[in-house]
Amino acid sequence: MKKYITLLSLVGFGLTACGPTKTDPLKGYHLTKAEQPYDGSPMKPNIQVVTVTDEVAVIQEKEVPAAPVTIETPSVTVETQQAFAQSQLFQVSTEPSSLNFIEGKINEFDVTVHVLKGETSFDFDLNGLKGAEMVKVTNETNNVKYHVKFKPALGKAIPANQFQKEGSFQVALRDLKFIAKDAKVNSDAETAFKPFSKAVDLKYMNNRTSEIPTLQVVGLENAINNKEVVTFAVDVTAPGTYADYKPILDMSFDPTKSLTAKGYQADGRLYARFDTTKNAENISEGVWRYFFIFDTANNNFHTQLDKEGKAVVNPTELLAQLAFSVRTTFGASINPVIIPITIKLPAATPAPAPAPAAVTLPWAATGGEKQ
Repeated sequence: MKKYITLLSLVGFGLTACGPTKTDPLKGYHLTKAEQPYDGSPMKPNIQVVTVTDEVAVIQEKEVPAAPVTIETPSVTVETQQAFAQSQLFQVSTEPSSLNFIEGKINEFDVTVHVLKGETSFDFDLNGLKGAEMVKVTNETNNVKYHVKFKPALGKAIPANQFQKEGSFQVALRDLKFIAKDAKVNSDAETAFKPFSKAVDLKYMNNRTSEIPTLQVVGLENAINNKEVVTFAVDVTAPGTYADYKPILDMSFDPTKSLTAKGYQADGRLYARFDTTKNAENISEGVWRYFFIFDTANNNFHTQLDKEGKAVVNPTELLAQLAFSVRTTFGASINPVIIPITIKLPAATPAPAPAPAAVTLPWAATGGEKQ
């Protein structure tokens, strides 16, 4: 509801009777001062205050309560509380602070345990680092430090489709003794330690080896005789590979490197092939042997070209080339290794000389004798 105040200015009006009259038409009427006829004196406004009440509809927006905002705070687990309480008793640190290992390589780092409560002597073990070598470098009251050498195993620890994998090990206190001269200090420290574990887990990142594979051809001579079948092998060293993820060996030919001082090399794959009767053998950790056959007895010979690219007539040898490269399922590889091969041909047998033509003597035709 709203109230509007309207000011009305009322001005007295002279009343004039219709036609002449001798009597005052208003006589006998009790008029208020405001109702008296105008007597010619200066007019003064007669102001009345009239209160007008008007109902106006006011549209009010309905207040919609805001949705409650929930602020989630991480719950403090019992493990978190215990870990915090444990850290007030002793602390474990490493140097470097972030441990990044490379598989198959010796990684070195330091581990230090510092006891904060009481006066103690102790030692500790590293659980979960198989084969780690530990050398104690500090052995003081409340403080023990080891220098550690650790070589993660090559291969299976890291999946073939990953370049790294997180691991962990445990630092476990042992032979903890309270050695303060004050018995109460020892008792308080022992009581403080009693409810808590004396082991701490540390994390590390195990990274894929960055070693490049290598290969070596075994049993294939640079020169092979005509009509000969030779078996040979290629040994591949690829750190980090294992049975389910063997290295991949490719045999190829590089025409851009086929020109030699004696002429052009042909594609050696005309004569060489994988030995399908044998599977690759795992000789040792990360080392594999692949088997091949080089056959000049059951394949047609190629045409030997000289340095000008012209066919050699009656060649005594044929030049060939094989290229081997290796790659792993996790991306390591090497450029092709070129293997030159010479196939020895027998010397061409010279054609026999033609027999001399028969000569008929003049006297032979008459049967006479030469005089």
